[in-house]
Amino acid sequence: MERFHGGGFLFQCRYVGNGAFLPKLSKKSTKFIGGGVFSSVSRVSKEEAGHRRRVLYDGRPMSLVAKIDTDLKAAMMARDAEKLSVLRMLKSAVKYAAIEKGGADFVPTDLEVLAVVRKEAKKREDSITSYTQAGRNDLADKEKQELDFLKSFLPAQLTPEKMEALVKETIAEVGATSKAQMGAVMKAAQVKAAGQADGKTLSQIVQRLLS
Repeated sequence: MERFHGGGFLFQCRYVGNGAFLPKLSKKSTKFIGGGVFSSVSRVSKEEAGHRRRVLYDGRPMSLVAKIDTDLKAAMMARDAEKLSVLRMLKSAVKYAAIEKGGADFVPTDLEVLAVVRKEAKKREDSITSYTQAGRNDLADKEKQELDFLKSFLPAQLTPEKMEALVKETIAEVGATSKAQMGAVMKAAQVKAAGQADGKTLSQIVQRLLS
C-alpha cells in the first residue's frame, strides 16, 4: 500500500510496478475503492505531501516512463525549450512503440524504453555525421546536445570484456551449441544485461561465440 499526493490530498493506493499505481476514485464518496485495495483519502499540507512523495520515490527506483514525464514537467517549469523539445519527441516515440507492441494501454518496460532511447540516439549520431560532412556545424552541434541529453537516460555500458563474459555465461545457461539457438541466447542475454549493452553489439558477440 502506498500513499500519493494529488490536489492537496494524500491518496492510498497499490503500487503495481513499472512506476504505475491503480487508484479508482468513487463518484459517490471521498474514498478510493477497488477490491479492498484502496483506502480513504486524507487531506495534508503541500509541504507534507511533497516530503512523503520524495520518500516514496527515494525508496523505489522510478521507471523510465515516469522519469520522462517528471523531466518533461521540470523542463516546462524551467522553460527549457531545448530539453522540452527532446523530451516531447522521446515521449511520443515511446508511446508509438508501446502502441505498436501492445496497444494504446500498453505500458513499456524500462528495457523497451531503453531500446527507443538508443534508436533515437542513433538517429542523432547519423545526423551529426551528415551535417558535419555538409559543413553545417551549427546543426551538428544541436544534434550533439540532443544526443548528450538522450544518453543521460542510458545506464553505464558494460565493457567489451564484461559483455563477452556475460554472453559466455548465457550460452552455458541456455546450453546453446549452434547459431540455431541464437534467438534464445539473445533473449536471455538482453535480460541479463539489463540495458547495459546494445542489441547490435550483443548480437555480434553471440554470433562469433556460436560460430
